[in-house]
Amino acid sequence: MGPRGPTLTRNLNKKFPNSWEDITVSFEFKKGTRGNSDSKDDDKKVIWSLHHIMRSDPCHRATFGVTIESTEMKFWFTCRAVTIVSKPFNFFAISDHVGPYAVCLRPSKQEPEYLIYFFCSLVFAEDHQLGWDPTIQRVCVGGKIRYDISVCTDEGEVVYQTTRIIFDYSVDALIGRGFSTTTSIRRAASRHQVR
Repeated sequence: MGPRGPTLTRNLNKKFPNSWEDITVSFEFKKGTRGNSDSKDDDKKVIWSLHHIMRSDPCHRATFGVTIESTEMKFWFTCRAVTIVSKPFNFFAISDHVGPYAVCLRPSKQEPEYLIYFFCSLVFAEDHQLGWDPTIQRVCVGGKIRYDISVCTDEGEVVYQTTRIIFDYSVDALIGRGFSTTTSIRRAASRHQVR
């Protein structure tokens, strides 16, 4: 099952649409008519999405989330060591001095750079800054997903390709090593990269 809500993705693969592995940022939105219960519901859903991304894809070292209830926004970040959430801020305010229908982006405390900086950072970031591990690449072999893992040795870089998962129970924990054990082969030839 793929993601149901809006997401920002990177190089979405046409062969595997709506894949959790391609998500850069998970979003949860509510109109904010139910007050604190909307916020709690969005928080639960975005935490579940962040957790699911981290446990589903070994290529992710970290992932991001955004929750919005009415005009209140929060940013989320999670990696194997910590989950961090910003304080909520008002990203959209009605401007009284221009007229009843004029709007402006104005977080509380007059700091619009939060929203602008966040999206600009996403747009101009390198893959590793968005949470992807540059040493692991998802590949398609015989219609199956495998992972090429680069290892630096005295001989130089060696690439191993996973063939079977033996143990992956620790990836279920949101905070922790995310350790899994696989059988792998030393890759000799280049394979088609999925992302």
